[in-house]
Amino acid sequence: MSQERQWTDPVSLGSVNRDYDQGFSDGCSESKRLNEHLVAASAQGRAAGLEEAELIALLREIRPNYGDVGTRDVDVARQQKQ
Repeated sequence: MSQERQWTDPVSLGSVNRDYDQGFSDGCSESKRLNEHLVAASAQGRAAGLEEAELIALLREIRPNYGDVGTRDVDVARQQKQ
């Protein structure tokens, strides 16, 4: 089987897509688990650990109002005006 045939073989592509989907699903699950952990820690009123603080800092760099309730609507409205 030639190299070109391998790349267009639906069986090969199916396994690549399946692996990609699984990786994406795992990433979403991990993100959801971490978010639930942060929410639970916040609800208990305890200080975030170093890893949690670093994650929150990174998220706030990407989106300065991360964690503020109702800010997505404000962000969307601001983008629509521009």
